[in-house]
Amino acid sequence: MVDAGAGSGKTKILVDRVCQLVDEGVAIRNIAAVTFSEAAASELRDRLRAELSDTHPDEVADLDAAAIGTLHSFARRILAEHPVEAGLPPVVEVLDEVASSVRMSRWWSTVRAQLLTDDALAEPLRVLLDAGIRVSSWSGGRGGASMEALALRLQSHWDLVEDHLSHVEPPPIPGPDFGVVEAVMDELLDLLGECADAEDKLFVRVEQVLAW
Repeated sequence: MVDAGAGSGKTKILVDRVCQLVDEGVAIRNIAAVTFSEAAASELRDRLRAELSDTHPDEVADLDAAAIGTLHSFARRILAEHPVEAGLPPVVEVLDEVASSVRMSRWWSTVRAQLLTDDALAEPLRVLLDAGIRVSSWSGGRGGASMEALALRLQSHWDLVEDHLSHVEPPPIPGPDFGVVEAVMDELLDLLGECADAEDKLFVRVEQVLAW
């Protein structure tokens, strides 16, 4: 593990370590060099190609097949080589950002349709809407929580949902706190006593609300 700031020579250290292993007889195809960004991985591979071309030209041909890249590419490599052990289909498709966004949007459209048409979800949906939770993230430019944002977040971490949520008992839903409402009503009653015009529209309306 090489942990240092930008421009501190991390890539050079990695190149030196890989070349040292090759000098000791380790085949380049048996070495894993993992970096964080695509740019760093590309630079690392280019520098290794230049170094090995002078010292071990026979290893250059295997450089493209070596596990030299980002953490994500290294993980994909392991999954591609061991799909059965990982519980994956033999062929795994890695989507780019645009394709992933399109697929997630289509998935949410299906989920949203189910939310709005499933009678079993009508009451929970009503409770959420009454609490100010919107269905979609975008609604006239308003902010706040939405079912779409939660659903997409859960879908992004689908591998954690079952272990963390399926066996958790939801806490009891607290009842409404009428104390705040009663305090406001008391204030309104006090203010009504200060009104000299019984025909005032606001006075009449407040009386109607209090009577209700």
